[in-house]
Amino acid sequence: MTIKTLRRLLLALLTILAVVSLSRSLLASWQEPQIQGQIQVYQTDLLLQASAWQPKPSQSQWSVVRDSLLGKNVLQKSLEDYQALRQQLQQVQPSSPQISQADLLIGTLQAAAGQPQAALGTWQQAESGQGEVAVTARDLIGLWSEPPRVSQDSAGEVESTLKGWFRYQALGRIYRLQANPAALAVLRAQEQTAAWRAVIKLITLSLVSGGGILLGSGLSVILVVRFLLGRKTLWTSRPQPWSVPWTGETIVQVFVLAFFLVPVAIGQALVPLGLRLLHVGPESLSVTGEAVVILVYYVLFAGAGLGVLWMSLWPYLPLPSGWLVISGRGNWLGWGVGGYLVAVPLVTLVAVINDQIWHGKGGSNPLLHLILADQNWFAFACMAFTACAAAPFFEEILFRGFLLPSLARYLSLPGAIGCSSLLFALAHQSVSEVLPLMTLGLVLGVVYSRCRNLLATMVIHGLWNSTTLLSLYILGSGAPN
Repeated sequence: MTIKTLRRLLLALLTILAVVSLSRSLLASWQEPQIQGQIQVYQTDLLLQASAWQPKPSQSQWSVVRDSLLGKNVLQKSLEDYQALRQQLQQVQPSSPQISQADLLIGTLQAAAGQPQAALGTWQQAESGQGEVAVTARDLIGLWSEPPRVSQDSAGEVESTLKGWFRYQALGRIYRLQANPAALAVLRAQEQTAAWRAVIKLITLSLVSGGGILLGSGLSVILVVRFLLGRKTLWTSRPQPWSVPWTGETIVQVFVLAFFLVPVAIGQALVPLGLRLLHVGPESLSVTGEAVVILVYYVLFAGAGLGVLWMSLWPYLPLPSGWLVISGRGNWLGWGVGGYLVAVPLVTLVAVINDQIWHGKGGSNPLLHLILADQNWFAFACMAFTACAAAPFFEEILFRGFLLPSLARYLSLPGAIGCSSLLFALAHQSVSEVLPLMTLGLVLGVVYSRCRNLLATMVIHGLWNSTTLLSLYILGSGAPN
């Protein structure tokens, strides 16, 4: 058996293992909750907090802005959102303690909506739980019973368990029943401060997401109209084909080694070894520690992955013209910003449809949960560098710079763009993210096939991750406190 045959057999074995590993990861994500439900709850909390804002006469112009952001029936919509979250938790994690916590909040919303009997029934479900949630549920039942009951510890227990709008509702009830106007006045002042901050955050979120959708939709309409009118644009120009000197074996080799062997070696051997040498247990890591570990892991992963690419292409150097171009010349910034704007409404629309398919299941990128969970600037900077700089640089070189042109040897250009986009989505190992990420990959592929400059797709990728992280950070900073 020759060395070449042995190498091919080894590559075939690794390919089978890689496919099995990817399939297991996708199946494992099937029963995991999406982050979308958590994001919706954070946004609901912001809306509830903002709804409590009472503008001063000098701020009357802001009340119109607030009302347009809140829409109608904020209380009822919030109740529906939390009931939907509880249902998702019941389906995905039926034994989760978060279900009892959700019952506390749902009951508070029902009481505020003038449904005291429904609230008492919901709190009785939470009372069957354990710990502080059960104690707080008993306090809330007493507060809204007839006649109401207020224990000496009610305020402290409510304050330690309920946050944001929910805490203000319960404490306000306590202080009114205790006839304590001084404490009630202080509470209302705190509530107004928190409500004004929530209004500002909602405005910022609307500008970040709504502005992108509006501009992107307008640009998309212009491009479609110009295409229908037969106007020649950069988007409709016919790109020149790539010259591909290597075969499919090289393509498989790069991706099996870079996205299977390298992550296994680094994630299951190198990083755990480094933590042991530092006498740090993975379970003892803070959110900041996790962010640092993720950054170190990704830098090592990207560096090794690019090393695999370089060694695989070494026999074909120098590369033909048009390969792996990263150049500051040309209109790469216009392509990048324009491509990002076109991607925003497309991916948003697909994400809405996607949510109806998975109903809260399918998993999400764990990095997103960390951003919501921690507001430490250092942790955020680590995660931002990972997602907004390292990931666009590495993934665009691999998927658009190498994979897309390589597949064009065997497929038509649209087929190569579609196939590379699907692999790009699958590589993120979350079944619920396949459709949105594939849509983003299609835009990235179209832009690169015409611009032929990886800086353009890196801009699109970086802008996408940056706006996602910024939105999550704002939502996380608006979490009830």
